[in-house]
Formats: sequence, structure tokens, C-alpha cells
Amino acid sequence: MIRTCLIEFELYFPYIVSIKEHRKIMQAIISDIKKQNISVLEVLNKNIRSSTLYLSVVKENEVDIKRLYDYYVNFFLDRPDIRLISYNIEIY
Repeated sequence: MIRTCLIEFELYFPYIVSIKEHRKIMQAIISDIKKQNISVLEVLNKNIRSSTLYLSVVKENEVDIKRLYDYYVNFFLDRPDIRLISYNIEIY
């Protein structure tokens, strides 16, 4: 059965001092995500050190969605320049 999902990641950038640095990091991440045919939206929060990233994807089954979710959770957890504050997934 075809499934869609919305994945939300709240990110914190402890070492960022300018919006230019923030954009450079986020543009690289967003570019990599889009290469996998995933829709992505970034919302800059109240300060330049925090953003919320939304991913939307359609997959053939829930297992593929959970693999993708786990991949990105680990991706952000493994990055020393980013703190993963919260994450959530909704599958439809």
C-alpha cells in the first residue's frame, strides 16, 4: 500500500554566528535530501541558531518510510555541528 509521511526535525546550530553560515549548512543538507526525491521545507525559527526541517515523502510501504526516518535521525545525531532537539513522524 502506498504511504505518505511528514517528518519534522527541530535543529539547533550551537556554533553558528551568522545567517550566512546557517544558510551554507542548510543548503547543503537540503540539496542532499532533494537528490533522494524527498520534498523538504526549512523554517527558520526565532534566532539564526535554530530551524525546523520538514520532509515529505511517498513510499510503497511503511517499512521504507521508517528506514528513511531512522537514516535521517542518525544523520543529524552524528553531526557534531548540529544538535537534534526533537523529531517526529506522521504516516498516512
